[in-house]
Amino acid sequence: MKGFTKGLLVAALAFCLFWGCSSPKRWAFPHRIDGYSLSQLITGGKALTQINRLHGKTIQALKGAIAIYGRDEKRAMVWVSLAPSSQTALQQVRIMVEKMEERGPFHDFSMDKMGYIVVHRFLGLGQEHYLFAHGASVFWISAPVGEGRPFIMVFVRRGCPFIP
Repeated sequence: MKGFTKGLLVAALAFCLFWGCSSPKRWAFPHRIDGYSLSQLITGGKALTQINRLHGKTIQALKGAIAIYGRDEKRAMVWVSLAPSSQTALQQVRIMVEKMEERGPFHDFSMDKMGYIVVHRFLGLGQEHYLFAHGASVFWISAPVGEGRPFIMVFVRRGCPFIP
């Protein structure tokens, strides 16, 4: 009986740990991408505040996260906001691209289709940037020029790092 109780306790603990990993309150960003290591993850209200500050206004976002990756002195950032719907996410991307093409520090705009996802690429502020919607998630990825492609490959394939 003691062994059964101990086994049940271990099984319950394992279930709780597994269930906790898929809790809707967690984000799951890769710890390493092409030699870059995840050095900071900002989530919750702090992330949404920074995302809204970047836009200069409050955007329609249910959740947000900012993942900062580093390799030596180089830094790459992945900004993700979860919109209320995939249509809203696509609209947000379209509006951002239109505004950036009108004015600002961004230039050399191009567009690629990766599967069914349209990825906008542009340069500015000494980095390359990628902007796209994947489902209801909006991604903005900034990386040193020539080093952003591995990040795109991860997030276009995986989609939102928010575990539902």
